[in-house]
Amino acid sequence: MDLATFISTLLLSALASKIIWHWFIGRYFTLHKNKNLLPPGPPRWPIVGNLLQLRKLPHRDFASLCDKYGPLVYLKLGNIDAITTNDPEIIREILLRQDDVFASRPNTLAAIHLAYGCGDVALAPLGPHWKRMRRICMEHLLTTKRLESFSMHRQDEAQQLLGIYIFLSCHFL
Repeated sequence: MDLATFISTLLLSALASKIIWHWFIGRYFTLHKNKNLLPPGPPRWPIVGNLLQLRKLPHRDFASLCDKYGPLVYLKLGNIDAITTNDPEIIREILLRQDDVFASRPNTLAAIHLAYGCGDVALAPLGPHWKRMRRICMEHLLTTKRLESFSMHRQDEAQQLLGIYIFLSCHFL
């Protein structure tokens, strides 16, 4: 056996042992540690989570999962943890009474690098800075007069986008 084959076999076995450790043994400790913290949910696959259980109409799949597992359902969508519900009282609680907790946006790596450290109005976390930015946008950028002045530019951009879509659909689909 040459050195390259030995090293690749060694790396492959190390990767396999890490996956086995994480999936089987690490999952046991995680499930028992967080047993009472998360709502019930369907079993999930190692990397994709519950994404394979969602079909063409995911809102119906979410509703059927809520019927099966209860009013709150924990899902793993890829590497994102999600909780879904179809109970109007829980939705009212989330949207009206606890909106400060659920309204903030996560600081992703892309948002930090592309949006000035999450400082723009679209990706800023909820707080005084976001409220100030929103007020500035509403008073100076999104007034009726300003929107009407840029209507021709928006129409031109929509036409160009439509032309690109038609070109791509004719040549590649």
